Amino acid sequence: DIQYALCPMPEILIVTSVEILETLHELLYKYTKTNYFKIPLVVISDRIAKEAKKLGFTDIMIIPSLIMPMSVMLKELKI
Repeated sequence: DIQYALCPMPEILIVTSVEILETLHELLYKYTKTNYFKIPLVVISDRIAKEAKKLGFTDIMIIPSLIMPMSVMLKELKI
């Protein structure tokens, strides 16, 4: 059940396509009562970042390659 998967809310969201972003937005809007727009959002392109801004996300980081080692990504995200 999606409600249980989002409780507690994730500390970060990683999105690799506009389609995933739109689906995520719909699910979060439908099933949560929290302000998920403030959750850090990692995207892989400017195009996805622009769509995320249109949807209302405010903390967006563009990392062009998810091939980047996780340790480097986490360092960039300061996690």
